[in-house]
Amino acid sequence: MTTAASLASDDEDDEQPTTKSTAPSKADAKQRAKQAHSLVERKYRENLNAKISQLHNTLQASHYGPKVGEDGEVEAATAANGLPPPKVRKSDVLTEAMNYVNQTEVEMRHMENEIHRLTER
Repeated sequence: MTTAASLASDDEDDEQPTTKSTAPSKADAKQRAKQAHSLVERKYRENLNAKISQLHNTLQASHYGPKVGEDGEVEAATAANGLPPPKVRKSDVLTEAMNYVNQTEVEMRHMENEIHRLTER
């Protein structure tokens, strides 16, 4: 019977460390999941910001062209005065893109009308 008593006490010893080790592992798992989610969110934001920046640069290059100063030379704002370029809001970039698309559609309709008018001659 002493073996049964020692087995029972061994079972109790096995349960206590399991309970203690499960609590930290659940907390660790939660922390790892939180870190993984934060990493995914950060990558998402970085990708989105890069795409918005790319859209802004494309709009500046195609829609407005390079900025020309009073003396007729292309301005390099960062090099000339040592200041970083002004921060552009995401909403401004999207508004600028919508305006550009609308303007392009209007120009396309005018060109289609002009083509139609010229082909009727």
